[in-house]
Amino acid sequence: MSAQSDIFPLLWTHNLAAATVANGLMTATARDTDPHFWLQFPPIPSAMEPVNLARSPIDANRYTQLSFMMWLPDSVVPGARNGRLVWHKGGATIAEFDAAYSESPMFPVYPGWHLYQFDLAALQPQRGTPWQGLVKGLRIDPCLGCNIQFKIDWARLYHHNDGSARTALPPGSTRLLAQVQPADGSPAITTVLPAAQGQALAAALPPGSYRIAAIDDGEYALSQRGKAWSFDSPNDLLWAANHGLTAAQTGPGGLTAVSNNPDPYVLLDINQQAPIDTRKYRYLHVDLTLAQLPPSESGLLAWWGDQAATVRHPTEFIPTRAGRATYTIDLARSPQWSGIVRALRIDPLNGPAAGNNVAFTLHGVQLSTSATARPAPVFNPQPLVINARPQVRILSPGLGDGEDYALVEQGRAWQMLPGQVRAAELSNLQAWSYTQQIPDLNLVGNFFLGQSRPAAPGQTEGDPHVFLAYQENTHPIDADNYRWLGFDLYVPMDATNQDELTHGAMARVAWKRDDYDPGLTSDDIVLMPGLQRYWLDMKNLPYEPASTRTWSGLARYLRIDPLEFAQSRHFFAGPAQLRSTPATRSLLPVTLQLDDADGDRLQVHIKSGEWLLGSATGLAPGTHQILADVSALPVGEHFISVEVSDGRQTSVRKAELPIQKLPPQAAVPAHQIKAADRIFNWVEAALRPTLGVGTPSSASHTCLQSRPGAWGRFYPQAQICLYSVDGLMLFSTHGQAPALAGPISQWLEIAAAAGF
Repeated sequence: MSAQSDIFPLLWTHNLAAATVANGLMTATARDTDPHFWLQFPPIPSAMEPVNLARSPIDANRYTQLSFMMWLPDSVVPGARNGRLVWHKGGATIAEFDAAYSESPMFPVYPGWHLYQFDLAALQPQRGTPWQGLVKGLRIDPCLGCNIQFKIDWARLYHHNDGSARTALPPGSTRLLAQVQPADGSPAITTVLPAAQGQALAAALPPGSYRIAAIDDGEYALSQRGKAWSFDSPNDLLWAANHGLTAAQTGPGGLTAVSNNPDPYVLLDINQQAPIDTRKYRYLHVDLTLAQLPPSESGLLAWWGDQAATVRHPTEFIPTRAGRATYTIDLARSPQWSGIVRALRIDPLNGPAAGNNVAFTLHGVQLSTSATARPAPVFNPQPLVINARPQVRILSPGLGDGEDYALVEQGRAWQMLPGQVRAAELSNLQAWSYTQQIPDLNLVGNFFLGQSRPAAPGQTEGDPHVFLAYQENTHPIDADNYRWLGFDLYVPMDATNQDELTHGAMARVAWKRDDYDPGLTSDDIVLMPGLQRYWLDMKNLPYEPASTRTWSGLARYLRIDPLEFAQSRHFFAGPAQLRSTPATRSLLPVTLQLDDADGDRLQVHIKSGEWLLGSATGLAPGTHQILADVSALPVGEHFISVEVSDGRQTSVRKAELPIQKLPPQAAVPAHQIKAADRIFNWVEAALRPTLGVGTPSSASHTCLQSRPGAWGRFYPQAQICLYSVDGLMLFSTHGQAPALAGPISQWLEIAAAAGF
């Protein structure tokens, strides 16, 4: 948990009153006795996901393992509380959504920090369908019936086929113990790493350095729980099941208590995902100190059973004595010691005087394959280092690239400056103004501040509008060129209140071609808390009601409906953009942000399907630009992907939007000509003494050297050729090789700011 974005922002979906991320920890407060936390929340029915907020479904056939580090308060008593996992297959309607939940069997939860691990594919759901196929949501119920605070350090959904998260086991060892350090500096906890083919599998752990100890399967608690029954923590026991004890407490020396009943006992904590195999484990070693031996004492007794927390079969009485001793019980002497055991109980005292305030200490219990107690594991001085997978963000091409309609056609971006929202008086607004701050978010910028009207009688909403285009006859929007709509929006609301969603925390967009067109309105867009940027693919909008029409032709009306509350509400609409798909014939600059926590040098491959478009090696973490050669791609739309490798692990990222591969000899698109000419005019005005007078813009200047898609001007006085091609600005002097100035979209913003 490294950022607030790790928490799905609608807190009611988690049933939490509050949730924050700081110093690598999520700290959450339950809203009631049913707290839960979605690692990934499924899409809400009848609502669309903005491109930049969409979440990919989970391939449950590939990602079958879950681990997470969670802290619960001391009020959670071992043996008395359980957690649960929930997964969700998604649903297009409310009925389908409500029927798509699946629930795991309950699992015990513990106070303090604990590492929880699950083989999701092996779980038999108590409700719903198995973990398979595509899963849209995954939820943790940290403590059923608990109104508590809890913390999550990290969570991992993974598979054991990750070769970089494996390490060879020493001869004679079958597992590794690893010490895991919580982010808040609490004492490390131990966990056991599974093994396969002589290797320990460490994919359950996040990248980092871990103290490890090689062990075998000779002792049950250590090898199957990841922690010996040393009773330095209540988590070694089903504490709620303690019977006949007073003043019971755990510590470095074990469990100390005083008997107050003739039948005192404790139940040991058993990993119910890896219960006791009686064919393998038979010797029980009990390290016990008795302050005194009561009169008529029968001795030590152990019980077991094949159901969790329920015992059925006892051993024979084992004579005890005052003082400290280790007692060994051969459980296999009993014919009932067979099959799978899920409950194991220790009765340290038995007899008529056993409850007479006899003090005792249970220092430890071992269940082993050998008749002698086994020594404690020895940790290796050399740590296990788990490699950090390299990460990549595709900065360009990305949302925000391509030519912007307002800049190209109107000469001024939609920055929410006074007068830029059209027909506010016709937009169902009670009041409106322009402002440069959002006080409750402590943000500054340019915003349109509106207040919706309350819903009219018989209506469910006030239906406010923010028109970006209204009767735009001078510069109608060419919907075939301008496709990607992005806008900033903030609607003050209570993120913990589910009623906010069901009663109006939804936005929409709407458009129409002209006054005779009834227009189209999109499906709901779920509002997120705070100021949020929403990017929409206008070409693939779902509509309500459904329509076969698409964003095409000329649009003269375009609006944002910011909310659907019945009561009057304020809202802040920030800057908006309507951009074209980046287009190119041959070269595509790809800008990447590379990260690697280990600082490794990285190798990058840029692809589209099976086509390799570009590569680079030896790159340090940071920002890099690589020129991709797209000339071999067929004409049409293509998504690029980027593979980044540190030599041990590879990450793949797909771009958020496609690129348009143009035919080599295609004419320069009209919107690119307009954009380029605005930039040329600005450059000439700024540098006229140096440049002199340029020739008219053309695609046929000699200095362009017949480059397909080039559009430029030549300045004879300075012998400079300034031109655009494939969304880029270039220049050459005195016939030399061209130099890259940058993307058209970047220079157009500068030119527009200067009034061009």
